[in-house]
Amino acid sequence: MSTRNIGLVRAIILAGGFAQAVFWTLTLETLRNGLLPFDLVFFWLTIPAIALGLLGQSLPLAAGLALAGFIINIGLLAGLAANL
Repeated sequence: MSTRNIGLVRAIILAGGFAQAVFWTLTLETLRNGLLPFDLVFFWLTIPAIALGLLGQSLPLAAGLALAGFIINIGLLAGLAANL
């Protein structure tokens, strides 16, 4: 993988991770009624993805964690919206 591609992958991982962090923060502020699944996604998937992206290590793992967190967050949000 070339240096340019690695930089692009890192940028995508960090953008996805930070977007999820903002999503988690907004969810925390507005809908905080024991939403433990959002916490688990954030602490088990989003933070490790951001950390690995910043370090530049295990980028495929970081990309997988960020993508998994994004998909789970969308599912959780859809379930929450269906209950409103």
